Amino acid sequence: MKLSLENIRAEIKERRKNYLYKRFRKQLIHFSCLGTEFLLGLNKSQRDALIPSLVENLDDEVNIRALGTLNATEQLPVLLQKMRNPESKFRFITAHVVWRLTESPEALQLQLDMVLDQGRPSASRCRYIQSLGLLGKVIARSRLEQLLLDKDPEVRFVAAQVYTGLSRQRSDMDVLRRLEEADDPEELKALYELLVSRC
Repeated sequence: MKLSLENIRAEIKERRKNYLYKRFRKQLIHFSCLGTEFLLGLNKSQRDALIPSLVENLDDEVNIRALGTLNATEQLPVLLQKMRNPESKFRFITAHVVWRLTESPEALQLQLDMVLDQGRPSASRCRYIQSLGLLGKVIARSRLEQLLLDKDPEVRFVAAQVYTGLSRQRSDMDVLRRLEEADDPEELKALYELLVSRC
């Protein structure tokens, strides 16, 4: 059977896409510096060839982050659909990528709501708080201040670390430790005020 030139080109395009995706995945342990370097080293043609594979596999946090690194604004409709789906496993990270690409108020609000939701597991909230620190000082600081008084000691501790990191001063480990262990509302308030005054 004779293949047309169009069929041959389509086959080459598909193989190239699969090859780039496999190379990208080999670079990764989660979303390592190597993965980021690989993505930033792609030329436009390679980037355009890789993006369809990332979009086909959006049930993977790494691929969602990769679309952000590639500044794939043309994929916003797909990302918005995933972000707006309450069943989506990676809703927060998708909102984070959408916010980085567009500074969408909807994406920002979704992230803040998920960080402040005390019904979520501590580990998830702590990861969200670390991402919140990447949004920038003005946006993050007021939200982090709220989290310094959270009921969950682990959440308070991570919020304090991120908050102190935003000020670019060394964190006072004693205050952080006491903030993590404090149960008394008055002590919490005093520690909170101390930490804020040092930042």
